Amino acid sequence: MAFSFWKALGHGVTRVRERPLDAARIWAFDALLLAVVPGFLIIVSGAWSGPGEPVAFASLSPLQTAVLIASLWSLPVFWLASEGAWARFLATGEPATAIPYRLGRDELRIFGVIALWAVVGFLLLLCLILPIGLVGVLAEQGGPGGRAGAALLVGAAIGISMFIMPRIHTSMMLAVRRKAFSPLGHFSASDPFWFRLGLAFGVAYILSLVSGYILPGLAALAAGYTADVAGMISRGSLIPWSNWAASKPSIGFGEVLVLLVAWIGGSFGLLLTRGVFAHAALHALEQHELDARGSYPAGAST
Repeated sequence: MAFSFWKALGHGVTRVRERPLDAARIWAFDALLLAVVPGFLIIVSGAWSGPGEPVAFASLSPLQTAVLIASLWSLPVFWLASEGAWARFLATGEPATAIPYRLGRDELRIFGVIALWAVVGFLLLLCLILPIGLVGVLAEQGGPGGRAGAALLVGAAIGISMFIMPRIHTSMMLAVRRKAFSPLGHFSASDPFWFRLGLAFGVAYILSLVSGYILPGLAALAAGYTADVAGMISRGSLIPWSNWAASKPSIGFGEVLVLLVAWIGGSFGLLLTRGVFAHAALHALEQHELDARGSYPAGAST
């Protein structure tokens, strides 16, 4: 069966319906280790004085600073473990264990894929310094025509990235599904359907913005926070709703409602995009098919 645009959009939801308990375990660990534990450590460190108060770093003792640093460093570690858990859930037949988070070879492969493409992105950025500077000059000093040209260049860059980023994320899913670290091979494995993959990712990303930001905004309006929502829109802010709640003088039912809608909506948006990548991984070309096509030099995976 070939890659399907519609099945890609619904893949994550389908997997949750098939294995709801496994999905619930991963979601529970996401909530605990990506939200509750870091927030608790920040509070314990003494950096946060309470609702409506800014986080203060200067007055912390060395021990409090160490606790705060630990809370900040825990986030990327837990995020990596979360990515591994969701990749196993969505792209393999492995059941989620009682503790779905782990730091093993799957997570190491995901980290390797991220590190490799981060280096490629950095080198590409160095090569594009002059064009990027040109966009800035056009936007600031080019007048209406220059701003239109800058917007066109930025739009083109976003359009190109829409077809590159999902292939990188699919590479991460393939690294877990095939238990092999072959970034170039995994990237090439989505060659036959790269355009449909990019379109599916674009639609899923728009839906994730709706569920993660617009729906909480509507919930905030329903709870009576009209001025807060209007201020965020006027600033073009996509500030996480947790930061918004933390800035309030007190946390009441309205704030809890908005945070709950934001958490559910954000989780649903991530499920949609991850589902697209997992569906692509399930229908990617195998190693022997890549070798036969000559799309990249054959090599051993590790």
